[in-house]
Amino acid sequence: MSATRKMIWRAQALLSKDRERTPIPWRKGVDTQSNLNSERCFDLFALVGLDSSPIQLKTRLIDYELLRVRNEIAHGQYLSVDAAAYEELHQEVLMILDFVRNTVSAAAENGAYKRKRSKTLES
Repeated sequence: MSATRKMIWRAQALLSKDRERTPIPWRKGVDTQSNLNSERCFDLFALVGLDSSPIQLKTRLIDYELLRVRNEIAHGQYLSVDAAAYEELHQEVLMILDFVRNTVSAAAENGAYKRKRSKTLES
């Protein structure tokens, strides 16, 4: 279980009726741990209550085709680039970015990111 999912589980435990004393580690801001890989990306979605399932099949693309290649280039390794493969990757990345933009925009517009109040808290 990732750190973000543990934090979500702890918060849910605190909000449940039969809660026990659950410590929640505090961190300032969002920790992407330097490189944003697919697991951290999906954790960020979960942290704000958004559904990442439409892009979860893109794990290999994010981690291998983007992050690995980016790291190799950043560390000075020469990589040959095939124009057709680049164009395909470019289109896939644009689709992922469109999904993220649309999901975050929709959540901002309809307030989906806000915590739902339980009936016990409202009374």
